[in-house]
Amino acid sequence: MAEDPERGAIRDLPYSNIGHVRQCLVDLRTKTVHAKMVNRIQPASFPYRTIKSGIFVGNGERFLYFPLPSQEDLRAKHYRWWRSANI
Repeated sequence: MAEDPERGAIRDLPYSNIGHVRQCLVDLRTKTVHAKMVNRIQPASFPYRTIKSGIFVGNGERFLYFPLPSQEDLRAKHYRWWRSANI
């Protein structure tokens, strides 16, 4: 979905309203909006599988980006954590 929000595979994303998620991604590409609220009621935790390459955290003034290692790196160097994150 990250590259083709309208037709991309959903796979196992944990969202109940995929249509809304798709529309948010399309809006970010086609409109002059800088942010979209995708899921306002999600708990503070989220599955690792929902992260592509890192996590963005921001406030009204700036964003911070926390890159995550590749899946291959996690499997090779942090296998026990990787396994627990994917159960």
